[in-house]
Amino acid sequence: MTTITAATPKTVNITTQKIDTQAEFQALIDGTNSLMPSDDPFVLAKRKITRADLFAEWQSRIDAAKATKSCRLALAAAVAHERQLDVTVKPLRGAFKTFAQSRFGKNAPELQELGFVPNRTPRKSAQKKAAGVAKGQTTRKARGTKGRQQRAAIPGAAAVPTGAAIPSAAPATTASAGGGAGATQPAGLGATSAVTSTR
Repeated sequence: MTTITAATPKTVNITTQKIDTQAEFQALIDGTNSLMPSDDPFVLAKRKITRADLFAEWQSRIDAAKATKSCRLALAAAVAHERQLDVTVKPLRGAFKTFAQSRFGKNAPELQELGFVPNRTPRKSAQKKAAGVAKGQTTRKARGTKGRQQRAAIPGAAAVPTGAAIPSAAPATTASAGGGAGATQPAGLGATSAVTSTR
């Protein structure tokens, strides 16, 4: 059974890389002097080159690697110095922005003269708006919330409570000829004419 082992990514160290480059070309110079002390000139890639010129080319590559390494180290030191300054300087700039906003206003044009961008109302993207609408609809559905038009479209009226008294029809009354009190008549019968006798 074959076991496959994942390779661990290697971080390139610029210092190690440049030292390797220097070592490669320095080995060429040292090895050529040791193994071929009398060869001069050399014919390399159909080009004739003297020993002194060849060694000068190799030495220039070594010097370039050293210069690059020095610049990289200086750059790393400069970046570290910047970050150290940001720890103390950035909070001062932020505090001054607050001070300027209290004097001129949060959206005043004077802030731009000081290098600050006025506060802007964040705009929602179309995706966030759509997500908000969908979330609102889900919440309304879960709670059973209905709008004005939905409530108006529901048919039906309020039910009469059980056991409630139903009002009866008012009895019909007739007035006497002389303007006296009226006599009560049973419902459904016509009014009775008042008969008076005269002597």
